[in-house]
Amino acid sequence: MTAPSIRSDRYHPARALPPPPLLRLIKRRSGGKIGDFEVWFVDGEIIRDHIDLDFVLGGNPGRYRYVPEGEIWIERGLRLTPTDAAPTILHEAVECILMQTAGATYSQGHDAANVAERALRLAITTGKVKVTSDPMPAARAALGEFLRTQK
Repeated sequence: MTAPSIRSDRYHPARALPPPPLLRLIKRRSGGKIGDFEVWFVDGEIIRDHIDLDFVLGGNPGRYRYVPEGEIWIERGLRLTPTDAAPTILHEAVECILMQTAGATYSQGHDAANVAERALRLAITTGKVKVTSDPMPAARAALGEFLRTQK
């Protein structure tokens, strides 16, 4: 796959999915649901070796055509640091939602996702948000708050 076929500046439903055997190696563990997305902790090394050299921390189908619809991919090592995983999961969800439903470009979605991610990171570091060994509750709550502010 070449870079132009795997990245999009605007959401496009056409997928350039990895072959099923490679997809089975990439997806290591489900993290649960956030909004309409299934979060998968993935093997980033396999992604970088076979699909996208620039894959770092996470991806979503709004930006990356190799990520299946309805999924968010998070580097599996982040499972070990839930206080880092929760904001990263939130970032990917916000970015994709804005690209898919609001027609945002990648830059617009990414910038808004950075604001949401920074707010959650600050809330975690100041103790306003508690993150357990499971990053999903904090990410879900922050996404709910973000979506409420968008109405």
